[in-house]
Amino acid sequence: MSKTEKTAAVITLIILLSNVIGFLREMLLAKYFGATYIIDAYLMAQSIPFFVLTGFMPAIATSFVPLYSKIKEEYGFRSGNLFTSGVINMTFLIAAGLALIGFVFADPIVSVIAYGFSGQTHLLTVQYVRIGFMVACIFSVNEIVKTFLHCNEGFIYEKSAGLMVNVVNIIVIALSAMFNYTWLMYGYLLGYGAHLLLCLYAARLKGFRYRINLPDRQSMKSIVTLVLPVFIGSTAGQINGLVDKFLASGLSEGSVSLLGYAGTVNGMLMTIFTAALYLMIYPNLSKHIAKSDIVQFKAVFSRAMNLLIVILTPLTFGVLALAEPGIAVLYQRGQFGPDEVLKTAGVLSYFSVGMLGAGINSLISKAFYATQDSKTPMQTGFLMILLNITFSLLLIKPMAYNGLALASSLAGMLVVIPNALLLRKRVGPLNYRQALIILMKSTGAALMMSVAAYQIYHVLAMVLTGTLAGGLLSQLVALLIAVGAGIIIYLFLLWLLRVKEVAVLLNSLIKIKQYLGRVKK
Repeated sequence: MSKTEKTAAVITLIILLSNVIGFLREMLLAKYFGATYIIDAYLMAQSIPFFVLTGFMPAIATSFVPLYSKIKEEYGFRSGNLFTSGVINMTFLIAAGLALIGFVFADPIVSVIAYGFSGQTHLLTVQYVRIGFMVACIFSVNEIVKTFLHCNEGFIYEKSAGLMVNVVNIIVIALSAMFNYTWLMYGYLLGYGAHLLLCLYAARLKGFRYRINLPDRQSMKSIVTLVLPVFIGSTAGQINGLVDKFLASGLSEGSVSLLGYAGTVNGMLMTIFTAALYLMIYPNLSKHIAKSDIVQFKAVFSRAMNLLIVILTPLTFGVLALAEPGIAVLYQRGQFGPDEVLKTAGVLSYFSVGMLGAGINSLISKAFYATQDSKTPMQTGFLMILLNITFSLLLIKPMAYNGLALASSLAGMLVVIPNALLLRKRVGPLNYRQALIILMKSTGAALMMSVAAYQIYHVLAMVLTGTLAGGLLSQLVALLIAVGAGIIIYLFLLWLLRVKEVAVLLNSLIKIKQYLGRVKK
């Protein structure tokens, strides 16, 4: 197993573990607090400060990668270190200033963005938002440290440190349920604080040495030139999410919670299956641009796009087929009953329609950023926001919160077309014809897979209900068998259709199994 393959295998396992812990966190939230005003306030309080700071600061981190790669390539590691320190210091100053403003003006900010909240919901949201701005400040600084690790092959260190966020959150959620629900947001504050400390330690192991300085004038100019377009382009999804919550706050109590629960599951599924690819692809693309190797750049991009199609197409159809039992297994307990399961499954289904569009848009944006073109993703980001708002206003009346989920998916799918055409104009032919053929084959295979998985689940659920103690256990066993059978059917059909990417997936699974075997020994 090569170093790259081993790294990808370990990252995938860590991400899987992180998401398992993340699902446990969501299960506890649903069990103890359900779809109530507490979770409405909790999710809104994450969106507001995280949009302001964790949209702007990751934009700095995204701009950091091509600039750092160029400085390191031309002037060496020590110069890259100095540049990293300067960007960390600049990020902290900006983040602290914005966080202070947000802390002071939390009340009017909540009044505007969560216009439908009143009474105790409004007051709790304001309290959570103030804590959220402190969390977002820590998160922003850590984005630069994490990006340094990614540029220096410290992927495993960073992902391992990230487990701390969910672990601490679970502890605080349990304590909040037992003692005081107003403590909920402190889980993120303590979790991201621990994450930052661990990432700083990992960066030191990778040779980083902190200095008190700011980036030089030329570097500052380059960052400023890139960062605003990157912010707008890369945060289109966050803006769309904030628009959804803004409109949902005017619907019935729990609407924001339903969007939040479904959005979390949708995001976690995307993360499990694509995070390792995204994590390694951006620095790789940036390195090829720094070396002026456009041929290899296009080859890497095309392979990544084909893999995304093969991975995300069955994921979409699988969610459509098994959303309801999946949500039931995850959430149905305590304050989260059958009615909430049905509603959340519906929202998740509408979100899942846009999985492939979101995945390809993210990949294309990273390709643009690697070429230091941040204006094009900004323009398509504006288009996505405009489309989302238009569809949301059209669909919210007949479909309520389901319409908001569908609007986000439609906007992301439509933006893929101009995004793909503009990237081709930027770097030349990218073999989109092959990608379209793979999409058609994957869609056919995924459709057959989803029908089979649906039937397998319902047959097994009926059989097992009479033989296993408890409906939840029956659902879980039937769901796992249906998912496993669906994966086998899908891969077999791709093999029959001669989709060569299936060999890459099978090879990766074999290598992960081999690696696990070595770890046990």
